[in-house]
Amino acid sequence: MNSYDYQNVRLLVAEPNPHLREGLRHAFAKAGFRSAQDTDRFELVEKAVADNEVDLLICDTAIEGGAIVDLTRRIRHHEVGGNPFVVVITLSSEPRPAQVRDIIDSGSDDLVLKPVSPTVLVERIHRLTGGRKKFVVTTDYIGPDRRKAPRPGTQEIPLLDVPNPLTDRDVRDMKAYQKAIDAAARLVNEHKVERHAFQIGYLIERIVP
Repeated sequence: MNSYDYQNVRLLVAEPNPHLREGLRHAFAKAGFRSAQDTDRFELVEKAVADNEVDLLICDTAIEGGAIVDLTRRIRHHEVGGNPFVVVITLSSEPRPAQVRDIIDSGSDDLVLKPVSPTVLVERIHRLTGGRKKFVVTTDYIGPDRRKAPRPGTQEIPLLDVPNPLTDRDVRDMKAYQKAIDAAARLVNEHKVERHAFQIGYLIERIVP
């Protein structure tokens, strides 16, 4: 039995199937979510993210009106909304290798294949609450580190602790929470610049000869 408190976590579920949405609505209410919304429209998802109204986003790749992988990538690169560390769980009923790779490369925290039960999704949320992975920053990727071990001969990239809205968002002290987000975002940008500089140096060494 977990003791996680989700009453202040702002959850948004974007799912085209109304029956699944209803099942998820009941499961999340039972899990303690008091601020949960659901939709089948991508534009509402994008607006909620842009307006900083989402802490946890659960979105199906089949939702019409836009691409969730592109939105997730924009979130991670701080191009939309004020929090690049929104927890994102992506749902998919088409586990084609190319799509799976796109989802992983977008910086999503987790990928759940459908059909899926509400119980499984709640368990995935508990897992991310208790142990969100550290982030890694490369020239084109920002998101959870999924490497089992560094590859031989490659540069070792440091891992970053980032705010977890499932545990760190304290409505009693939102200034401190936003300060932690801003500090982590600055650190991510610094690492991004370092990765770009390293990549440029790497390419120059091979172009000059």
